[in-house]
Amino acid sequence: MAFAPSGYQRSATSAMRMGLDSAAIEKLDSLKMKYDALSSQTSPEAQEEKALIDDIIQKYSTYKEIKLMMNKLRKMWRTEESDRRRSRQLNSFISLYKGRREVEVALKEKLGISEGGAEDALEVLNEVEKMDAEIAALEKQLDEIEVKLPKGMSTREERFDL
Repeated sequence: MAFAPSGYQRSATSAMRMGLDSAAIEKLDSLKMKYDALSSQTSPEAQEEKALIDDIIQKYSTYKEIKLMMNKLRKMWRTEESDRRRSRQLNSFISLYKGRREVEVALKEKLGISEGGAEDALEVLNEVEKMDAEIAALEKQLDEIEVKLPKGMSTREERFDL
């Protein structure tokens, strides 16, 4: 991204900023460039320094991949017509979100940035999942209790073959 126009670079980093602030993204980008530069060197000192930041770079790459997959899932979910597939995509999105939050916490820990609010977001998400499970159980119970009219002449269409 060193040769990219400045507008493109800003939009790329702002898309990643959901959980990490701009200072953290800039720090991670500079570490990635340093890592790439060290990868081309063969000296033992460069390899040692590369080994020190290898874990952070792997987590950052995972973070970027998760972000891309979340964007793809969100676009697919918007255009999906099948409720069954939509619910599966939503579950996948939620799993990816939880994984992204874990990676963000790990990255902030490695960078020495204080973490605030990550646990709150996950607790709220868990609460929403519990409520969704309750709703599904109540809907199932409603289907069992629901009054079902016997087949026959119960509707005008059936009586007059309309």
